Amino acid sequence: AILRQFSHAILRYQIAKTGRGLLALRIIPTKNFTGGTTKNIQTEFFQKFSFDPEIKVVDTLPFTERGKSVVIVDEMK
Repeated sequence: AILRQFSHAILRYQIAKTGRGLLALRIIPTKNFTGGTTKNIQTEFFQKFSFDPEIKVVDTLPFTERGKSVVIVDEMK
């Protein structure tokens, strides 16, 4: 729900659990994405969940074999 309010600035995203209590938020930005967007996302996450996700701007994100977005991944394995 937090990321929906940034739909003007985010084309696609993926949330990755990268460690114990660590999340990375990978974002494919739109032309409206700015450094302020990053700060606003971190502020919203902190207010709701009491932590700041690591935000990484990327060019691509993987799709499943059926062409679906992979929104949440666990990379602790």
